[in-house]
Amino acid sequence: MNSMTTTSHAKARQRQRGINDLQIALLHAFGEPTYQKGGGCTVRIREQLRLELRGALDKMQDVALVEGSFGKVVTVLHEDRRSKRMYRVK
Repeated sequence: MNSMTTTSHAKARQRQRGINDLQIALLHAFGEPTYQKGGGCTVRIREQLRLELRGALDKMQDVALVEGSFGKVVTVLHEDRRSKRMYRVK
């Protein structure tokens, strides 16, 4: 899930602090960098965005999308859990 190279120091701190790979991926996807002297940056998710993401995730219970070739989204839908309908993509 984490495509960025992680140092052994960062992996050790991640384990010690109970931070999982999904949290790291969310920081990469939604975090905003604050650049520091020396070329590095600190990445955080703003409180308002965190609340918006939580609200959006709460509403994702049965939301799905159909993806065609080359990653193009063909349609979005509310899925009926009882039906296991397959979608044809042209």
